[in-house]
Amino acid sequence: DGIRDYKVTGVQTCALPICRRRRRSSLVDRLTADYPTQAALGSRYAPFSNWLLRAWPTRWAMDRFLGLDRRRPLPTFHRNTLLSWFSRHRSLCRRPRGRVLLLADCFTNHHAPAVGRDAVELLETAGYQVYLAPICCGRALISKGFLEDARRLVQENVERLTPFVEDGVVILGLEPSCLFTLTDEWRDLVPGEATTMIARQSRLVETWLDQRARSEEHTSELQSPCNLVCRLLLEK
Repeated sequence: DGIRDYKVTGVQTCALPICRRRRRSSLVDRLTADYPTQAALGSRYAPFSNWLLRAWPTRWAMDRFLGLDRRRPLPTFHRNTLLSWFSRHRSLCRRPRGRVLLLADCFTNHHAPAVGRDAVELLETAGYQVYLAPICCGRALISKGFLEDARRLVQENVERLTPFVEDGVVILGLEPSCLFTLTDEWRDLVPGEATTMIARQSRLVETWLDQRARSEEHTSELQSPCNLVCRLLLEK
């Protein structure tokens, strides 16, 4: 049926839903696939957007026409997104010991900016200069079978990330599903050396910091990395 198996972190899972492109997409599919645009609008008009989405007529309509159960909690949109905060942020790092590229994924940027802010400050406290990448991984497009759209998006993102990767900058992510899309699905959609390099240099923030703390003798500079990582995880 066009679906093949592969392993992600030791767990057997399914790869790209190739068979999805053979059926006609529904309104729900299109809305889900275009969620990054909806999230941007939600943050722009917050808190009004939060009130509107929680109003009972809206919940009834989403339940009736979109199949979204009215009892299901909805994530909160934040007007002060991670990207808007970062544009005003002054780095805490005075003497960088390295550079990292942090992914500003859609969920963190619009729904959990506090997690992103903690990650930026955590990395800067650890001595790293942080760049923020407003990258949409394409997970929503892939999950609904819009693979050609996803492929074009990946190609654009690869062009933006490649200069950093070639310069030895590690890519860090906060949302596991987003990061694993970079390391796995991107290589299926756009095979080549560029996506392979991106996959090799992509890590979750907490995993990378733990590896750094174990491989280098700079625990004092990280100011108890275990405690800092725990703080980040608790915020999530």
